[in-house]
Parts: sequence; structure tokens; C-alpha cells
Amino acid sequence: MRHLRQILILVIFLVGTVKIAFSQRSPILGQFSISTTEGKVFLNWSIVSGATCNGIQIYRSADTSNFSQIGEIPGVCGSASFEQFYNYTDYHPLKNQLNYYRLELGSLEYSQTVSIEVIDIEYGGYQIRPQPANTAAKIYFENNNKQEYDFSLFDLKGQKLLTASGKEDYFALNTTDVPSGLYFFTISNPGKPQVIKGKFMVLH
Repeated sequence: MRHLRQILILVIFLVGTVKIAFSQRSPILGQFSISTTEGKVFLNWSIVSGATCNGIQIYRSADTSNFSQIGEIPGVCGSASFEQFYNYTDYHPLKNQLNYYRLELGSLEYSQTVSIEVIDIEYGGYQIRPQPANTAAKIYFENNNKQEYDFSLFDLKGQKLLTASGKEDYFALNTTDVPSGLYFFTISNPGKPQVIKGKFMVLH
């Protein structure tokens, strides 16, 4: 039991707003970032000063190979005298998987492909990725207001193995050395009567 407590390390991360920024070698594209919150994906980019193009097309893919156009900003893009900023919101991204995005800057060039995962909380108040777990498992839940939540982990006998607290949107477990089997957990807030209860499988 003591060994299990030592190897089952709980780490808390932020998922409510995830931002990924990428450096570009493009002579036209300046800043380019992607973020997600509340089930939507936000793309922000800029065209460097002195560069212009004819329209911007936004593409999305599930596999980095087959892209479909999901949006467009028509007309002349960029400015001869200042850096021009743009944004686009994908209101219907692919849930519980990676979304790959790229921009077509007129007919001049494509941007680098960037990706982000969008988590959809299931009925019951949580989502586990992946399921079953091999080396790691992330347990997502709704916590948009960043309130304090308590996490407890149990074995099949109901014995509590681990507790932790945090104000983020998911708990992450390192399950590399955790024995294969079924485990139970609860996520609760002292100020709320509803307790999230679930289970997950570790399979090596």
C-alpha cells in the first residue's frame, strides 16, 4: 500500500484555457496561436507589416492529411504599413481527439499545421483520457470558476489510496507502475452537495 502511494503521483494541470504558440518561418505570417475553452477553439494570428495576400482560408483535419475548409476571411489581408491581426473561432471542433489546423494565406503559402485536443465532459460529470490507462490517465471535469475540489482514489476494497486538492479542471495520474486493475474515485467540492463518482481501468 505504501509503495502504491509512492508511485501513484497526482499532478494537477490547467485545461480550461490551453494555449499553444508556434514560431513561424513564414515571411508573411507573424504571430500564430491556438487555444481552447468551453468546447471552442480560438485561432489568433497576424500578417507582418508590409506583407499582403488575397484572402485567408482556415482548414481543419483529424489526421494531418485530409484537411477541410471550415472558414474564410475574404478580401485583401495584411497592411503595407503595420502588422495586421486576425482571429477565428471554431465553434464545432472534433471532440475528445486532436484537431489539426492550418491557414492558407491567399495563394501564396500554407501556415504550419498546429493541433489541440478538445475535451467533451460526458454524462456523469467527467471524462477519462485514455480509457483504459497504460502509463497515464487524465480525469477531466467541469470547473470553469476555478473552485477548490477534492480528489480521492480507492481500490476495489474501498480503501482510500490517495487524496489531493486543486482549483483546476482535471487531475492527472501517472499510472506507469500502478498494478493493472479497476480503481474508483470521487471528485467533490465542500460547498456543493453533488459528488462526481467514477471508475477507470489500468491495463499494462
